[in-house]
Amino acid sequence: MIRNCACLARKILNNNTPYSFNKQMIQRVFTEPFREFDQYKRVYLRLTVIDAYYTTNATKHHYNIEEIANSLARYNDDNLKSKFANFISNPTNNHEIFLILDGQYGINQAGPSRCTSLISKYAYFLTDLKFPIYDGNARESLNTLKKAGFFDQIGNNWNNGNNILNFFFNISHVNDQYFNDFDLLDNLLWLIKEVRDGKFHLFLRREQYMNLVNLIGNKIEFHSVLNALNNNQNFFNFMNDELPDLLRFIRFVSTMNINECNGECNDEI
Repeated sequence: MIRNCACLARKILNNNTPYSFNKQMIQRVFTEPFREFDQYKRVYLRLTVIDAYYTTNATKHHYNIEEIANSLARYNDDNLKSKFANFISNPTNNHEIFLILDGQYGINQAGPSRCTSLISKYAYFLTDLKFPIYDGNARESLNTLKKAGFFDQIGNNWNNGNNILNFFFNISHVNDQYFNDFDLLDNLLWLIKEVRDGKFHLFLRREQYMNLVNLIGNKIEFHSVLNALNNNQNFFNFMNDELPDLLRFIRFVSTMNINECNGECNDEI
């Protein structure tokens, strides 16, 4: 089942990686009380840290962070957690959380812009990882898995069309049917996209990444990794000995063969 591949992704990402370190740093600003700050300053700090680590580029638009912070700081943390949970249990376009997610913020040459990605990441951390992240990684990987036939059991609970509400509707039903854990699902979606984009530096330690560079050259791309696995015995041996879980996940991404992930989940939904 596809949940096994998500468990394999989580195992890879939580193994003392830059990804897990960055995630812990963001979580820290949500657990620290910062009693000297009012709610607006707490929200502003959290948004700024998320934007820095995830590179959502919100600060490229003037006043984005300020306006989003104003929108979110109207609620205390517990109240906002409840509203996020209520929205994702039944996403509708008239819910106040959808209006925040779909809102226009900041100033640039083209006018205000949506910051759905940043706001969804704020919700993800505020709710203790119980809200889905909306970004290019998640959208693309979710559609890739759907086209590969992994979500056929959800039947009519899938809305076609690339808009924000459809994304939250679809990912909510996928999570309910297959994962029951938005963080686990996000691990899968994120790692599929980064592996396909060849961004191995985001989840490998420096020494591991440099081993890849030394074995296959400076240009680390998905196709060059696949080529090396098939034609470079030294590289294959390194991956098989040092990064066997990543080797299996790369094979899964390249073939969409779910058997590469067998045996990874110890729990069932």
